[in-house]
Amino acid sequence: MVDALRKNLWESLYLNPLWPSDLIENAMDPDYTQVKFSKWEHGTKAELVFVDDGEDITTTYFFDEKEFLQKVIMTEFGHESIIYDRELEVAAVMKDLVDAVTDEMLLKNQTA
Repeated sequence: MVDALRKNLWESLYLNPLWPSDLIENAMDPDYTQVKFSKWEHGTKAELVFVDDGEDITTTYFFDEKEFLQKVIMTEFGHESIIYDRELEVAAVMKDLVDAVTDEMLLKNQTA
């Protein structure tokens, strides 16, 4: 379990689930009405607008200076949702890893 969590932590820190260039393909999709890239802090912000059931849905992607995805926010029907947040993802895996290591240590101490 701890090894799997260590792998998850490494992946959360060093792998990128999506690159800005991956979003360009959406400009060709007829359901997308806007694909816009702009500067954001020390990186890039991409705003994509598509139509679903006659409503505009906006998805905003935030990338750092290395083009690593940091956060994705979707706004639909007047409600904003965080779809992905790298910091929260890393924190959740870290917590699970610390809990697993603590449990492992407690189990070793009980059997010793």
